Amino acid sequence: MLYPVRVLVILSFLFCNQALGAEASYGHVKLSDSTTEGLLHHGRLDLDNMTVTGGARINGTLNVDKSTLKDISVNGRGNIEHSTVLGNIRTNGMLNLDKVKVSGFVEVSGYVQTDKSTIDGEMIIASDKIEIKDSTIFKIRIRPTLNKPESPDEKQILILNNTKVLGNVIFESGKGELIQEKSTIQGTIEGVQSQKK
Repeated sequence: MLYPVRVLVILSFLFCNQALGAEASYGHVKLSDSTTEGLLHHGRLDLDNMTVTGGARINGTLNVDKSTLKDISVNGRGNIEHSTVLGNIRTNGMLNLDKVKVSGFVEVSGYVQTDKSTIDGEMIIASDKIEIKDSTIFKIRIRPTLNKPESPDEKQILILNNTKVLGNVIFESGKGELIQEKSTIQGTIEGVQSQKK
């Protein structure tokens, strides 16, 4: 069974030529110091000091620095630094956020590392390990990981270091391990088997 994040990423690639108004690009492309309406790329895309007023759909690796984007969908790896996302981020793969402001939600199927970032919407993550440092998050929902055999000893680990969660932290699997260092959760905590402060 496909998980909703994967279905969403697949569908977004099928229809993105029309929705973005962008021609597809391929290979390793670097764009800097300009504004564009939308992006559709297959391969590695590096953005530096860019403004993307529409959506960005990437099948491969996305590296962003000092840029402003609206909505981002990545089927692969996303590295976003010193940037603003005015909409949502959807990633089927690893996501690294460093000094990023996200106005919408972040939905990831893969490893997540967040540092010095603010996420105004919910973080919805399917991963065995999530690390969030020096950040403010609206709320966190951790979904079970896919395509892995069930193990009674397997846990999903959330590490919060000097982080503030304004709402709830929910482990849907009921197999959560929460490690908090100088962090606060203002809502409820659900699905945790062990908690360390």
